[in-house]
Amino acid sequence: MGGHTAGEIASEAIINTIAKRAAKDLVNCQLADDGIGDCPRWLREAVEAANAEVYALRKSSGTDMGSTLVAAVLESNKAYITHIGDSALI
Repeated sequence: MGGHTAGEIASEAIINTIAKRAAKDLVNCQLADDGIGDCPRWLREAVEAANAEVYALRKSSGTDMGSTLVAAVLESNKAYITHIGDSALI
């Protein structure tokens, strides 16, 4: 989000939040009988947690910080992708 104050802090908070969750939880994504595992839910919840972290930082610092996000989780031969904000997809 070009021009917004403390964007680097918001981006770092997002990376740290998702990385901590991945190290703790992502190993447990298992395929269910229908071929869909917990990874889509995990990705959604990780993004929601990262958003909450940035929102709390934004409120406590009184800035307009924010960040865009592109992330993926690979599970077997599937990729679950999220795209939030105006990051360019290449």
